[in-house]
This record gives sequence, structure tokens and C-alpha cells, in this order.
Amino acid sequence: MSLESAIATGAAVALAITFDDNIYLTSFFGKISRTFRPRHVVVGEFLGLTILINRLHRK
Repeated sequence: MSLESAIATGAAVALAITFDDNIYLTSFFGKISRTFRPRHVVVGEFLGLTILINRLHRK
């Protein structure tokens, strides 16, 4: 597998997981709190991914 192929596969998987998580988390937390908004899931998702990437990059 080439580097370009691995990067493309990783990006596609990350996009699919993020999209899937956003749907599930929005529906779950939307039932718990009326003040919860889908943007909370999106911000949390990107913040968590950024923290994970930073931690992996520092090792």
C-alpha cells in the first residue's frame, strides 16, 4: 500500500466515523437535554480528534 493510498483511506475512514458519531451522539444527547445542539457534537468531535492527533504526533 502506498503512502498516498494510506492517507486517502485514513481520511475516508475518519470522515465516515465522524459523520456516524455525529448522528448517534446528536440523537442521544438531544433526548437528554433541551439546550443541547448538534454543533456541540461537531465541536467536541473536532476538539477530541485534534487532541488525539497532537498526542500521537508528540510521541
